[in-house]
Amino acid sequence: MKESPNLSYINQLAGENLTFKKKLIEVLIRELPEEIKQYRKHLIEEKYQLAADDVHKIKHKISILGLELSYQLATNYEEELRNNNPFNNGNFEKVMVAMAKFINELK
Repeated sequence: MKESPNLSYINQLAGENLTFKKKLIEVLIRELPEEIKQYRKHLIEEKYQLAADDVHKIKHKISILGLELSYQLATNYEEELRNNNPFNNGNFEKVMVAMAKFINELK
């Protein structure tokens, strides 16, 4: 992965409002691990339509964490899953691992 998760977009959104920034980060910390878990479960069960829905949800967090290239990967992967093709799972998994590591460091 050539890019790294960051708080640039969150900082831009929140500006000087530290309470808002904290709430955005708390949402990431609370929701992302569960969304990743759900995605992996659906992938293992070969429920690709549900996995695509999960990718769609995770895609928003990818954007919030400033991962523009990964967002495009997720968009393409979501479409692949809708066509019952999990080809880019490995690449998407790398993005999720990087995001999970980053939010764990924010705790």
